[in-house]
Amino acid sequence: MAALFAAGLVLSGAPSTEAAGSFTFAGSGWGHRLGLSQYGAYGQGLEGRSWGQIIHSYYGSGVGAVPTSLPPSVRVGIAQSQTAADISGSGGAYTIGAGDMRWPATSGTWKISPTSSGMRVTAPNGQAWDIGVGSVWVSGFEESGTVITLAQNGKRYGRGWIDVVRKSGSSVNVVVETTYDKYLYGLGEMPSSWPAASLQAQAVAARTYAYYKHATSGDRRTSCDCTVHASTVDQAYVGWDKESGSYGSSWVAAVNYTASITILSSGAPILALYHSSSGGRTDANEDVWGGSPLHYLRPMPDSWSRYSPHASWTATFSSRDLGAKVGLDDVTSVDLSERSMGGGVATAVIQGISGGRSVTKTLSGTNFRSALGLRSTMVDVSRSRGFDQWLLLLNPNDSSVSASVSFERAGAQPVTSSYTLAAKSRTTIKVNNFVSTGDISMRVSASKPIVAERALYFVYGSWDGGASGEGAKNPRNTWILAEGYQGRSFDTFVEVYNPQSQQSAATIDFLLEGGGVISVPVSVPAKGRTTLPAYGVPGLHLASFSIRVQADQPVVAERSSYFKYKSPAGWGSAMGGSAAIGESEARASWDLAEGYSGPGFDTWTLVANPGSAPVDVTARYLTDEGKTVIQQFQVPANARQTTLARSLSGLSGHSHSVHIESSGPVVAERAMYFQYGGIPDGHGAQGTPAPATRWYLAEGYAGPGFDTWVLISNPASQTAEVRVSALLDGGGSVVRDVSVAPGSRRTINLRDVAGPVSASTMVESTNGVGIVAERASYFTYDSGRGWTATGGSDSMGVSEPSSTWYFAEGYVS
Repeated sequence: MAALFAAGLVLSGAPSTEAAGSFTFAGSGWGHRLGLSQYGAYGQGLEGRSWGQIIHSYYGSGVGAVPTSLPPSVRVGIAQSQTAADISGSGGAYTIGAGDMRWPATSGTWKISPTSSGMRVTAPNGQAWDIGVGSVWVSGFEESGTVITLAQNGKRYGRGWIDVVRKSGSSVNVVVETTYDKYLYGLGEMPSSWPAASLQAQAVAARTYAYYKHATSGDRRTSCDCTVHASTVDQAYVGWDKESGSYGSSWVAAVNYTASITILSSGAPILALYHSSSGGRTDANEDVWGGSPLHYLRPMPDSWSRYSPHASWTATFSSRDLGAKVGLDDVTSVDLSERSMGGGVATAVIQGISGGRSVTKTLSGTNFRSALGLRSTMVDVSRSRGFDQWLLLLNPNDSSVSASVSFERAGAQPVTSSYTLAAKSRTTIKVNNFVSTGDISMRVSASKPIVAERALYFVYGSWDGGASGEGAKNPRNTWILAEGYQGRSFDTFVEVYNPQSQQSAATIDFLLEGGGVISVPVSVPAKGRTTLPAYGVPGLHLASFSIRVQADQPVVAERSSYFKYKSPAGWGSAMGGSAAIGESEARASWDLAEGYSGPGFDTWTLVANPGSAPVDVTARYLTDEGKTVIQQFQVPANARQTTLARSLSGLSGHSHSVHIESSGPVVAERAMYFQYGGIPDGHGAQGTPAPATRWYLAEGYAGPGFDTWVLISNPASQTAEVRVSALLDGGGSVVRDVSVAPGSRRTINLRDVAGPVSASTMVESTNGVGIVAERASYFTYDSGRGWTATGGSDSMGVSEPSSTWYFAEGYVS
């Protein structure tokens, strides 16, 4: 890997920016994205889910929605700091009272105002009474069927009683006091025409919010003499017009159906926040408003927000208008790549001009949204985006091979395509030509053993890159993946593909760093796939873990990750993605050929122990120079151990492979993050359980914008004589012979072997010494559809071709 920079490939890895002039932001959702998504609840209601399922989908499984002994009343602040309260009624009689005074009222407008020493009540005929009291109340209207109108806000009220409270000699606060459920009758937070379960979930969340405010702030907050404001400061209370309007009876029925039910955690009401729509995922409270994490306000997947009319939107600003909003004269670039745990903008880095000087401003995602007046932090600088997927089929045989590829997705008929693979050549298939946008899994069948690999290039939000990997030869009931991380600017997904004709039940276990297991049951449809985002699993929002999948039928499991990685070595950050196939069996020995700990590169070794007892591990790192660095450690039962290679003495600045031996079965994987000649990304690969004398690498391109490297590790004690053969698309080969010293690694650029070609690679040890081979590629990929991706990918070689191959991961758009 030390030779990686010799090719002189210098490509831009700049953040998401647009040229000065104008900036268009593409976003999704509306609101703070914490807690219940109202349009998500609407979508769930349309799909037949219950109010309880809706509640738990947003607040998690660690809360309970149960009947609660509520306080007798809630105080709702309907107007603050008014010079008077002008009251009128329609429909019947009501009473105005203060101290021992009572005024029967029917028609006309009554004025209640403050004085220097108390309150004044003025009748419709102008007669006034000054009373030395702090408040005047209006009551009896609910009992008589009278509806009261408050002139100061133009709203009507028909429940409870009204309290006009002297704030000073010149202002009053106006409060409605009623029961919790009658308060909800007048809450205008959700259209009453929506599905019953959606309304019921909204009622439970709103009741809980009001109860939380009572429990934490009391019923006479200084700002309003109330429990809750009637505005979006708390909850939008519109009064009588809600229950008397169209479908009002449906809303009242939803309130009554869930009467007294609130959401509790450890016996106390939760802060049951909600918002219009999440844009696909809710966020974490500490990332939006700071403070300590609340277990019930975690990022949760919300595909139902697609029902929102604000599922996608754009906002365009000239560079000068944008500058004015953030305190600059002009803006030259905007970087929104730093993301919260829920995928929203965590930090906006804005470069521009102020007073003739170049200036960089940094805003939190919430402040950036506020400054620009955006609907949500689920926003990015607009750019063309997409996913391109390729399937590479290598025929290492001396004769042609017939092959078929089945492109499979849940709920759809498989699409099948057939091919004749020429002898000792590679066939390249673009998957986008066969399926439309969405998840895709693949099954490859051949008349003779071949090698199959998938290459994926993408723009994922602010992050672009690529990932590659060989498939699984056969489905299995158990799969283990050593790598996994979920956190801010890191998204990890587990993909489980079921090629069987019957649905499969599976359990996905997350084995935490240091110990502990979080288990999630899933169903995997026949001839389809289930994708589990780690951000939707309670307990994984800032976690390192390995993954174990156990199914009742043979399946295939992979992991994909998308990220903005910050180097602990201080060389900067890398944005991109990676993917890896699982291992079906833990073993006591593993080898990984790739690894580099020089400038701009971090290499991590991940060792998972899926067993019930601790294991002792010895890792031998072999450098290109023939030096060996030994590390010994223990991995607890059902846990993972992570090592940053550069932290080990003797590895910083070197290329290296690693050989791992353990006292019990483990699974090993490597993750790398880098800035390669200005290209930011990361890649990962699972280990191989043993060296072999022949390896195949189906993917490989050495044309413009691509650097492809073949990494050969020799963990043996004698020199390996190696032949590297580039098997060209369409037939033909180019051969190069090299020697790999004992206990060392050799790095070869494919372009040096065969020129700027598309080719698979066969790596053979000609003297019988076992070796390990991988391929790493660094690229600028042009989709031809208006977007490009810069990044890198890596794949472990295949030592034994197979007549069948299965791929769980895949996406096209």
